[in-house]
Amino acid sequence: MPQRNFVTGVTGFVGSHLAYRLLEDGHPVVALARGGKNASARDRVIEVLGEVAGSEDRLRPHLDRLEVLEGDISKPFLGLDENSYRRAASMTDEVWHCAASLSFTDEERDKIFEAAKALGAAGFSSSTVISEARRLVPFVERHKMFVAMHNHNNLVDPDQFATPASFETALAMSPLFFVTLDIGHFTAGNNDAVAYLREHHDRITHIHVKDRKRNKGPNVEWGTGDTPIKECLTMIRDNKWPIYAFIEREFMGTRGPVEETRRDLDYMKQALNV
Repeated sequence: MPQRNFVTGVTGFVGSHLAYRLLEDGHPVVALARGGKNASARDRVIEVLGEVAGSEDRLRPHLDRLEVLEGDISKPFLGLDENSYRRAASMTDEVWHCAASLSFTDEERDKIFEAAKALGAAGFSSSTVISEARRLVPFVERHKMFVAMHNHNNLVDPDQFATPASFETALAMSPLFFVTLDIGHFTAGNNDAVAYLREHHDRITHIHVKDRKRNKGPNVEWGTGDTPIKECLTMIRDNKWPIYAFIEREFMGTRGPVEETRRDLDYMKQALNV
């Protein structure tokens, strides 16, 4: 029997995957989310769930079971008016609290760098936003550690890393800012991963490898999408650039995680043996 689920943190990794699975299984979902600078709460939720689904077309059949409330977990009544809060509470069968505060104090930022340094790290990759990158400048300079910005393909929110221009904004802030280039998301956002890699290889620490279709298309089995996986891998090899390539499995497949990962690894090996 379908149950009405109230889910927080739907624009995050765990919350988005949970909400989409609930929708897939036929359950109504009420998602609490904040609005962005240039996007409503509903637009933000649909953007993220579309990525989880593989495309907004695949999400569309489930949208009649999705309700989005614009609110904030840090405020009284979750940022809702009292009537909306009580209505949501009275109609909810289960609550899934996946939200978290990602606002750090300067002391907390400093501790993150100290912990990474204690582990022997020279730096780290971060799925962050442009506004947070600005706050990190004095910390990378003080600790002499790099931060590599990871991109997605959220073209709605100007604070996100999703385009060459957004990367350029961060790279201009500090010589210790680098790029974690997710070539799948980059391609889905209709960017040219090969051209970016060629032009900015000296500021790229590693690439995340997956296959996606262009135009915010779905994650697909490697070799069937538009991501130039072979071209990127062979370019790194031929130029002996010190760039690591990591498998990022977002195409679920049907063979189980171990076999799907083995197939991805074999694909990379075959590409490099050509």
